[in-house]
Amino acid sequence: MNFPKRKDIQGLRGLAIIYVLSFHLYPWLFRNGYLGVDIFFVISGYLMTMILEKQPSVCFSQTVVFYKKRIKRIFPAYFMLLFTLLLYGYFTLAEKDFELLQTDSNWAAFFATNIHKYILNEGYFSDIANYDFLVHTWSLAVEIQFYFIAPILVLFLKGHLVAQILWVFILFASIWFNLSTSGPLQFSSLPSRMWQFMCGSLYSPTLLYSFTGPHGIGHTTIALIAVSPAIIFPPINKDFIRFIVTMASALLIWLEDDVLVNKFLGNKYLYYVGEISYSVYLLHWPAIVIFNYTLNADHLYSLFTSLCILFSHNSASLTAFL
Repeated sequence: MNFPKRKDIQGLRGLAIIYVLSFHLYPWLFRNGYLGVDIFFVISGYLMTMILEKQPSVCFSQTVVFYKKRIKRIFPAYFMLLFTLLLYGYFTLAEKDFELLQTDSNWAAFFATNIHKYILNEGYFSDIANYDFLVHTWSLAVEIQFYFIAPILVLFLKGHLVAQILWVFILFASIWFNLSTSGPLQFSSLPSRMWQFMCGSLYSPTLLYSFTGPHGIGHTTIALIAVSPAIIFPPINKDFIRFIVTMASALLIWLEDDVLVNKFLGNKYLYYVGEISYSVYLLHWPAIVIFNYTLNADHLYSLFTSLCILFSHNSASLTAFL
């Protein structure tokens, strides 16, 4: 069963990729832009839950269909990127650097980049990541890992009281894990990020009712302002701002029929950026690393921006036919 795309969610995707791109191109200016990935996690949690909930039953056959659709959407462009980078590395990189790329590609091929970085104790913000072609695939690894447990979580959410209590326990256990760990384990592990997917899955008509009506615009304004720290606010406590952006993103998803949300997030420009956001995410970081590596051009950010948008647009068009 296919469901029409929500323009506001595509716009929220567009906003998220703008945050990430801004952070990677101008990290000294948009220091919180990495929170765009947090928004992606909330969106994914919502979409996974809605897809599975609208099936007649969360059974084995429906779960297989769910996985087939995810594979069709993610795998073609992803593995094309890995192949292209290995081809580029074979002809251009020094032997040692190519060996590192091969190792990273092997882990990425199994959607385990986050596990690899944890083993190496290499953080997302470390200097070595500046020349790591595939460091950004950690988030896709977390998402794919979440897909394996999403059907179980939906069963808990749709189940009886005991199952729902267990769901809530998992939610708070993930939040506790996030707050009590540090480094790669906190930033890029599934247990530390699961709560963000689960916040997205909380969408329901009963929750929606409390955010609509005469005072709906107040909630909308708060949510729209709350997601802005990813761009405009100076660095503050990371745990606090992550919680705020996560909850604000979930609130924007709940406000499905709100006029202000649809006017802002549903505009054609953000919608278009949201449509190509996956390709932009895949390609923008390798493009930056290639320019840094081959030209040692740490300040060609305007050129990076133009090329990333151009390459990603072409890739998005190609991916649609794969």
